[in-house]
Amino acid sequence: MDGAIELFCLVRDHPGQDKICVLVAGMSSIVALLSKDFLILVILSVIVATPVARYWLRDVAFHAQVS
Repeated sequence: MDGAIELFCLVRDHPGQDKICVLVAGMSSIVALLSKDFLILVILSVIVATPVARYWLRDVAFHAQVS
């Protein structure tokens, strides 16, 4: 297995038994799929949060008292 998701099927010769198919994936492909989805969410949240934070914090520096 080279990191791809593969489909393995088992066919029995006995009448009345169905074909059994199983999806098999390596650890690297599972981690890659989860990491990709997580990174997309992180990038989208940064894109949304940056303008909101800049708007919300635009006057904070002028109100902070430095002693």
